[in-house]
Amino acid sequence: MKVKGLRYVIVSVTALAALFVTVASANAAIRSEQPANVTLVATLNEGPAMRPVRWTVYRLDNNNRPIPVTSFRRHSASIVLEPGRYRAEANLNNVNRSRVFDVSRRSSSSVVVAMD
Repeated sequence: MKVKGLRYVIVSVTALAALFVTVASANAAIRSEQPANVTLVATLNEGPAMRPVRWTVYRLDNNNRPIPVTSFRRHSASIVLEPGRYRAEANLNNVNRSRVFDVSRRSSSSVVVAMD
């Protein structure tokens, strides 16, 4: 009877150790998702708008609901975003445009929005 009990304890401890290793690996993967640089540029006539454009950036959750991240008023900007799915909205002279984009870990990307 003692051998069966000992086997049960060994199996349980082994399973528990495997669970801890799995959780630790998952936490390390989450921490390794580094923010990325994203450049936003508004254009007019195929060149930089060179006018103050009202930008609003939203992170899109799993249901594509927008969560405001930042807003500013410039023709272009470089911002740092966590990996995920985003929507950038630009407004210039009552013209509204938007782009949906994905941010990957440790990468840089550009989002160009033609305002004409």
